[in-house]
Amino acid sequence: MIQSVKNCIKKTGNTGFTGCAYNIDKIDGIILTPNVELDEAEVLALASTLTTKCKEDKESDRFYPITKMIGFENQNQESVTATSSYGILTKVRNGQYGMKFDLAKNGLAWYNQIATFDNQHTSFRVFLIDGSNNVIVGTRSTGNKVKGFSLSMLSVENMMLPDGSNPVGYSVSINLDDADQLNKRAWYAEVDSDDLVLNDLTGLYNVEVTPTGTAVQATGIFDVVVTSMGYSYNLYDSYSTQITAMPTLFNVKYNGTTIPILTVVAKPSIKGFTIDLDQTNAAYPASAGATLDITFGSVSALETANIVGYSNAEATVKTA
Repeated sequence: MIQSVKNCIKKTGNTGFTGCAYNIDKIDGIILTPNVELDEAEVLALASTLTTKCKEDKESDRFYPITKMIGFENQNQESVTATSSYGILTKVRNGQYGMKFDLAKNGLAWYNQIATFDNQHTSFRVFLIDGSNNVIVGTRSTGNKVKGFSLSMLSVENMMLPDGSNPVGYSVSINLDDADQLNKRAWYAEVDSDDLVLNDLTGLYNVEVTPTGTAVQATGIFDVVVTSMGYSYNLYDSYSTQITAMPTLFNVKYNGTTIPILTVVAKPSIKGFTIDLDQTNAAYPASAGATLDITFGSVSALETANIVGYSNAEATVKTA
């Protein structure tokens, strides 16, 4: 007879410890990532990997660091237990790890961008940054790979408005979805500070492209203003020469087909740029009222033009 078999011996670790133990000291930064894993080669070149991934052209591939936190509060849940009718207490599962971070006061426009991550826990994982030790903490995956912790909550809190005694306050709260990712499968790596200080990782500046009117149907000419930081900083002031020298930073499409750009010329009166499209090209719309799709950048193209640290942007303009 073939008997039923169940292995009732739980596998445990051992209890020896080393004199070179690592203990988390101060969590003062996080890196939000898409649902990706880092392989061995990427971990071996970790400083370069993180720097590159924070500047990916595609938003869906990009890492988003939020660093130099100024406060931390544990919001861990207690373990879930059950009491039998005989009064015997048993453990059901661990509670979740919860954390609330007080953010650096980097301005309202910056916080507006942070707020776009609110409730996006299903789209991101998170690495923790221990700034005191320049260590990044995540979880082990299969196949000798590592990744950020999965999230059950990502909450960008309402700001604390100044009350006369306290200044404005910004904060983010997270809950880790699976405590075992930290309790049993934690991964950490110290990064050589000569290669990268983790808390010096910065995200990209947001960019806004704003057409100042319509595109003239007969000529294919229209004006745009390129700003950043919630429209408060005009890239014309620092980068007008670079932008006009590289017209391909702009791309204009109609129905998915690119319309060639003849020139991009600085227009000081609006601190913007005049874009001249080739209206003789077959891709140019034949009649007024068409919507043209405008893109500015990729991140890598902007870096090639020495416009470093800025994201790509999109806008539309109608022909008239």
